Amino acid sequence: TPTPTPQEPPVVLDPPPTPTSVPTPSGQFREFQCATDQRVVWIPPLNCTIEADAFPPGAVIGGASMMILETANGTALFRNEKDTPANGTYQALIFQEITSSPAAGLFGDWPDVDTGANEVNMEPNTVFQEVIGLGPVPFPIPVSANFSTLAQSILIDSGSDIVLTLTADSLLTTSNDFTGSRLVSAFAKVDVTITVFFTA
Repeated sequence: TPTPTPQEPPVVLDPPPTPTSVPTPSGQFREFQCATDQRVVWIPPLNCTIEADAFPPGAVIGGASMMILETANGTALFRNEKDTPANGTYQALIFQEITSSPAAGLFGDWPDVDTGANEVNMEPNTVFQEVIGLGPVPFPIPVSANFSTLAQSILIDSGSDIVLTLTADSLLTTSNDFTGSRLVSAFAKVDVTITVFFTA
């Protein structure tokens, strides 16, 4: 029976470069918040709604900003059932995406997170467990150049809500040195704030 190896300190994911935030328009604003804390893959995905009835009649949309504060963690398990040492690498990723409805592309990309390549050195006939952690990391999400025009048409002219759908999935890749490996669990927690600016 393989001997369990003591847990190592958590590996902290290097966050990707965050986008440059857009200048804050002047005027009044409304904030919309949503959050989730669940196992990846997210089922169901996180829906964030920009509600049309939050704005007065005749409001003129002047822009928006979006901030995602993310914390993630996971556990990966590696096996070496050989009589010789195993020296390999792993890489853990969380794939993230934002879609919008009824108009697509209102906000830009939510960057994926990636541990990069990490080395694992195992003795013969052992099991090794690695704890992976991220954050909390703020992700300012860019806004499309035509957000104000599209949001004006949807929220004010049509009186319809805008729904943003956030999804997350995970992947563990390893070299061929181990006799077994798997991502035991991965969780991602986000707090989302969307601010829409307008004049009345």
